[in-house]
Amino acid sequence: MPEIGRFYPLDAQELNIIYSIFGISVNIFYIFSSIFAFILVCCLFVALNNFLQNKIYSLFWIVILLFSPAFATAFLRLFVPEKLESVFFAIFIFSFIKFQNTNKFIFFILALISANLALYYKEVAFIMLGGFCFFYILFSYKQILYKQSNKNPIILSALLLISCGLWLIFYYIFVLAIKTNSGNYGDTPYNVIIVFLKNITNYALSEPFLFIGIFALLVFRFYFIVFKHCKINPILDSALIASFLHSLAYFALNIYSFHYPLPAYIFGIIPIAFYLREYFKYLFIKCIVVICAFIWLFNSFPAFIYQFNHYKAVPNNFANTIDFLASYISKNPHTNIYLDGVNRASSGEVYHSFIKNLEFKGIEDFDMKSDLPIDNALLGKEDSTSKYSVFKSNDILQKQSGDLVVWTPYSTIALDSSEYELLFYSDYGFNIPFFGIKSLLKSIIMNQSKDIILSNNISMLPIHFSVYRVK
Repeated sequence: MPEIGRFYPLDAQELNIIYSIFGISVNIFYIFSSIFAFILVCCLFVALNNFLQNKIYSLFWIVILLFSPAFATAFLRLFVPEKLESVFFAIFIFSFIKFQNTNKFIFFILALISANLALYYKEVAFIMLGGFCFFYILFSYKQILYKQSNKNPIILSALLLISCGLWLIFYYIFVLAIKTNSGNYGDTPYNVIIVFLKNITNYALSEPFLFIGIFALLVFRFYFIVFKHCKINPILDSALIASFLHSLAYFALNIYSFHYPLPAYIFGIIPIAFYLREYFKYLFIKCIVVICAFIWLFNSFPAFIYQFNHYKAVPNNFANTIDFLASYISKNPHTNIYLDGVNRASSGEVYHSFIKNLEFKGIEDFDMKSDLPIDNALLGKEDSTSKYSVFKSNDILQKQSGDLVVWTPYSTIALDSSEYELLFYSDYGFNIPFFGIKSLLKSIIMNQSKDIILSNNISMLPIHFSVYRVK
């Protein structure tokens, strides 16, 4: 997708492979997601225990990862590049550590292949992998010179740095060389500083051990190495920096989503677990642990519960709603559909999902409309070739008698159903709201300045779907 600077060719290719063998089956797709999760957990557990030498403590950090909103989002959604990127990076970390310890060629090959595969699942992967390999070489070369360490991991790291260089060449060929506009993924029409501060807050609240822990430990390690002459650990310190660079990339891009940080966990969780235990005797680290634990308990874990429930329930409710709409439109042609409170600009994917699924059902005699002004000029560009009013122009089209109104979790405003007739209700799963530190902060800010908050739907409900008809 050169027009917005995207290059992630391996994303969801595993679905093509699974489909070619087993056919289209939701159960099969999620069974393989479970297998991928199991592989990731096993690799990380072995890698963690290699440094922690404590299975219970290692298992504790695995639980922290499994109960993170990043993990839940990535593994319950099918089309998310972070899922397989994280799996291959977990295999890489496991193989790299095993290769350093045993010098067995099989782990060299496994690390080389898995790292190269991870590169092509997400653009920022090359920054994290390149950072790890560069700093590992930098931190290890003296030990190699004095024959205190195995030189082969440095050779592996050098080869992977070449892989990162090749990725940059491919990125130039397939994206930059044919890109004709100046737009980039993550461009925003809003105040950049406010968006930046919101993104930092969101990341710190959703994954506190990762973002607060990594940044704090990086400062702490720098102080100890420079001023206390503490010995550098090539793997742990390289992984710490690599995870930091991955996080920094998203700050530079100024974009946020729950699943983005998952790959950074793969590199960051081992040094976080090791150094928090190593330095826990210091008051600074104790404060960091208390802060992270508090945020995790009162925001990250509630966010995990919400995301887990959301991605278990919403796809079923969406599918049920599509079935109802397909049946209704086949009997009532020329139907207009409104997604209440869903903006065609910032939430354009929701409209595309409804359209594509209805078209897949063979339904074509309908129109999608919106009675909201666009909220993002960069995303809400008119497409005169579209057959659907919602994309053809940015005109505000008021609802008329007989039009359908669909209420979804993506609505940013409360529904006023006084003038509507309920036709359909899908109640699969639990209608669990999100409530944590973030929702509390949004409530406070909304009372002070509504312009800063884009969505008034603080609880992110409903999980259930409703279809109404305008009276």
